[in-house]
Amino acid sequence: MRKLLPNILQKERRRSGKKITVEVHWGPVKFSMPNGEVEVDLEWESPTDARPTEGRISRIHQHFTLPQAGPELGAAFFLILQHETEIRAHYAYEQDLRKGGWNRELAQRILACKDDPTRRAGSSVQGYIDCVEELQHCHGIAGD
Repeated sequence: MRKLLPNILQKERRRSGKKITVEVHWGPVKFSMPNGEVEVDLEWESPTDARPTEGRISRIHQHFTLPQAGPELGAAFFLILQHETEIRAHYAYEQDLRKGGWNRELAQRILACKDDPTRRAGSSVQGYIDCVEELQHCHGIAGD
């Protein structure tokens, strides 16, 4: 996330019952809405003591139209993609990934994380895929 959102600002947060200053990474992200394209400053915060393996994207519901829901669609994935210098946000549905609605290689990698038998039941699918450096990580923040 630090590569995608390279700017840093300091924010006060509560950790272990005390107020501390944490680094928040942010950067501009484009998203297609029904009425056109928007650009927002997306913020990512490193894990907390309560959730040591989960970074957090703040105010996601304020910035982006929520995806449709329904058992026929499967899980909805929030993707942040970089193409050259532009960062874009997308939602991808499990059904679309499984049926070829996305790039096959990308879909296979995302679904491998979701279908991983070692993933803790009920936990979110979280990770990254770096197609340039050929790196991938699921279920945590190694190399975040």
